[in-house]
Amino acid sequence: MEKIWNGTSNLDSSIQNLALSMTNIVCTGTPLPRPEYDETAYQLGTTVQWKWLALPATMLLLSIGLVIAIIIQIARSPVEAWKSRPLAFLRYGVEQELKHGVYGRTNKYGGIENAVVKKKTLLTGTDEGLWKFRTA
Repeated sequence: MEKIWNGTSNLDSSIQNLALSMTNIVCTGTPLPRPEYDETAYQLGTTVQWKWLALPATMLLLSIGLVIAIIIQIARSPVEAWKSRPLAFLRYGVEQELKHGVYGRTNKYGGIENAVVKKKTLLTGTDEGLWKFRTA
């Protein structure tokens, strides 16, 4: 752009000349072989090659389908609330009764989760202003 700006003294007339020359090229080109014209005049036309629009259209439809599939999968997901997950116990303290139930089970796969999975707990506030799980 800098070369165009610095190379001409009158930018408006240069752009008009460029537009006029491009129009002349299009107008003096070969006419489109269409039966509805008697070939005595030139008709500007555009030929759309649909094969070049197939990929973007396919990608758009596939992305919409993916979003719909994700929405359906999330709706059918058996994900529980965050309070029922074992990781919530790491964030907040638990009372001694729950702690004693998991002793000796830490060396087995799923041992801690199996020890507390049947326990009902409540998230309550303590006197110190902290949150703690206690058995219900």
